[in-house]
Amino acid sequence: MSNKINGHEGKHIKKRQSCTFEKLGCRFKGTRSKAHKHEAMSITLHMNLLLEEVLRLEKTEEACGEVLEKLNRLAERAEEQPGVNLDMQEEASCPDLNEKLQELCHTVQLLQIRVPGLESKTGELQNKVAVTSTAMEKCDALAKSMERELESNKRTINALQDKVRQLEQNISLCFPMNDPPVEVAQNGIFIWSIAQFRSLRQETISGLRPYLESEAFYTSQYGYKMKLRIYLNGNEQAKGTHISLYFTLQTGDFDSLLKWPFAETVRLSILSQTNREDSAVHCLSPSGLLQSLQKPKANGNIPYGVPMFVSLTEFYNRLGEFVHDDILFVKAEVEHRKV
Repeated sequence: MSNKINGHEGKHIKKRQSCTFEKLGCRFKGTRSKAHKHEAMSITLHMNLLLEEVLRLEKTEEACGEVLEKLNRLAERAEEQPGVNLDMQEEASCPDLNEKLQELCHTVQLLQIRVPGLESKTGELQNKVAVTSTAMEKCDALAKSMERELESNKRTINALQDKVRQLEQNISLCFPMNDPPVEVAQNGIFIWSIAQFRSLRQETISGLRPYLESEAFYTSQYGYKMKLRIYLNGNEQAKGTHISLYFTLQTGDFDSLLKWPFAETVRLSILSQTNREDSAVHCLSPSGLLQSLQKPKANGNIPYGVPMFVSLTEFYNRLGEFVHDDILFVKAEVEHRKV
């Protein structure tokens, strides 16, 4: 039963209806909601149609008045003419006069009935136009006010930006910006914390970030400067099968005091967070013949390390050991030498 009612209501809502000004020449047809919107948006059109109808009615009324005036003059002349056969003469000269007169009188009566209604509608439309015009004037005034306020805000923002730039220049003159201090490994040990491991791993697999690199650190207070580099999806021949782990020598402040080529023993580890003894570990004893171990120039040397550090199969089998709270820890331990 409810489905039938809903269906009936749906048909009623979608039923097309004509504009209330259809008889005046408006051709719009649509649903009830669209008809209401049309009437609200077409006030000027409807006023023009109504004005044309009023002018036409006025002309018709004038024409009827002229006919009545002529008939009155004709009747007056007929009364002035002597003779007994007046009615016969009138009927002979104007056989349809009475019938036409009745039609004209009927038309005038209809016009007299319709004109007040049309005048009422005209008044309503004029009121709507006045209200709409007032609202548009208010909107226009508001838009201009907002425009002025926006321009004022822009000028204020530009002035503030100029002040900020000036303050930044003053600060830079008073406090020159130096590079952040480089961490010094305690007892030759540096631990790299890699947060958000899972998302970084996905970026590595997709190729967005082939490798991750640690901050630079010194192996001791006056030691070598290096970085760690890890390929979570492997590098070169180990790609897709292993994790690759390297260190890269960087240009440091004390390079002229150190022995070259680099020949320190470096112990690299991916730490187990459940049992340190189960960490994945490789010890590197560098050979001085390699270019990656010479005194670094410019942006640092090419990486030196272990391409097949730990297989991805083993790593993911032990993922719960290596990764906790989405953090992976990598450790570098460098043997000390006296300068």
